[in-house]
Amino acid sequence: MSAFVEEMRDLRLAITEARALTTTATEVLKRAERRLESAIEQAFEVPFNCTAPASDHRRAHRPGKPAKIDTDTELQAFIRARINRLTFAEIAQDVGRTFPPARRVGKSAIHAWWTKNRNRFEP
Repeated sequence: MSAFVEEMRDLRLAITEARALTTTATEVLKRAERRLESAIEQAFEVPFNCTAPASDHRRAHRPGKPAKIDTDTELQAFIRARINRLTFAEIAQDVGRTFPPARRVGKSAIHAWWTKNRNRFEP
């Protein structure tokens, strides 16, 4: 009978230790949750200072890769100098003669760029 009583005492001790661990874990989780809520509240209390107008910010976030002409200022200046005097095919030929293959653009790329920026070139 004493072995049975010893086993029951060990089980009771194990249950008490498990409850203590569970209580400790619960307290730690509650503390972490309070700190998280506090951090979230503080984040919303601090004002967000944005200097750019919303429309400019949205306009800058375009999907995809920027046009080669937009990223190469020398190529852009070359095309701008000819856009009102030559056809797109003639400009593409001039670009082909002047620039290395990695920087060349075709007439359709020039047309797409001109269409996007048309209001800059018309009087």
